[in-house]
Parts: sequence; structure tokens; C-alpha cells
Amino acid sequence: MTCCVVGLLIFAGVRWARRLLGSERNDMHAHCAPMATSPVPGGISEASLRPVLAKSPAVGHKASIGLFLYFGAGIGVYLVAVMVLLWTGAAQSVGAPLAWILRTGCYLGLLLAAVCLSRPRQRLDARRRAGWALIAVGAAIFELGVLDMHLFGVIQIAHGNPLWDIVFHNVGPALALAGTFLLLRAGAGRGVTSSRSSRSTPMSARPSASAFAVPLTPRTR
Repeated sequence: MTCCVVGLLIFAGVRWARRLLGSERNDMHAHCAPMATSPVPGGISEASLRPVLAKSPAVGHKASIGLFLYFGAGIGVYLVAVMVLLWTGAAQSVGAPLAWILRTGCYLGLLLAAVCLSRPRQRLDARRRAGWALIAVGAAIFELGVLDMHLFGVIQIAHGNPLWDIVFHNVGPALALAGTFLLLRAGAGRGVTSSRSSRSTPMSARPSASAFAVPLTPRTR
């Protein structure tokens, strides 16, 4: 029951973080200066009619990578970690060979599906990319650990020691919380940058008054 509650908290945190980042994308107008217009034909050059984007350090070192690929990486990390735990004796195999074959086949199928479903969704900076990676990897580690111990029943940690069992099940949530913290820090930094850009950009991008001057010439009859 505790594992299910922790899993629901992880997915609720991920959904809340995605909603928070989705609302920030609606603030892109804060990075753009208002477009200059003039009723006089030929009064303003074509370059001045284009919106001027404010340079922001929050969009550097971008990389497009799908969230499913991060989840697939978490599956790979978990499979390797379980083999290390079994080799060192920190975990013990308690499942039948058929259960191991079924379990490993399901996980490899999930890994292949995650790689195939991975699509570039949004170009993120290094901090946001690390945050989503930690959330996806943490969710994968937690869910697969629950499946191994409570569904397939193939491993146990430290001969059933409840303390080490708690540690094993909380590695994934700890990674997910660390990723959520990184996303919150990145969102706070982006909000400060947006507020500064909205105050400085319109003044620097505002066209001069001479561009709107209408030449006054007397009419000749």
C-alpha cells in the first residue's frame, strides 16, 4: 500500500511540473518586443518590422530528446543495478527461472517500446533536461522495483530486512524529487529573466519618432 501511495505521489508531481512548465510557455511574449507599424508607406525598413527576441541565458545548450528515452534509460539503469546487487549479495534471487524469463522479457519489451516512442518534444536547457531525466529514471526504478518484489517475486533485499527494503524502494522517489527541485529552480530562474527582459527590450526596440514623421508639403494647383 505504501508503494502505491509513493507511486501516485511521483506521478502527481510529474503532472504538476508539466503543467507548470506548460504555463510558462505562454509567457513567450515577454521575450519579444512589440512590432513596429507605420501608416506611412516606406517610412520604416523591413528589418524594423520584425520582432526582436531578447537574449536569455535560460535557453542555452539546448537538446531535443524525448521523455520516453529517459524512461528507457531508467529501465537500463535498473536492470544493471539489480545484476550488481545480486552479484554482491545485497539482493537474493527468490524466483523460478520461468518468472525471471517472463520478467526480463517484459522489461526488454518496455525498453524497446520506450526507444521507439521517443520523439523530440521540446528544446530544453541543461538544467531542465537533467530534471526530466531524474524524474523519468526515478519513476522507472521505483516501478520496476515494486514489480520485481511484489508482482514477479524474483528478488528480495538483504534477506527481507525491512530497513534495506525501505532504502531500496525510496531510491527512485529520491531521484524524482531531485528532478522536480531542478525544474522548480529552472522555472524560477526563467521567471526572473523574463521579467527583466520585458522591462528592457521594448525600450531598446522602440523605433525612433522620426520614423513616423509625415512630410508636410504644400499642394500645388
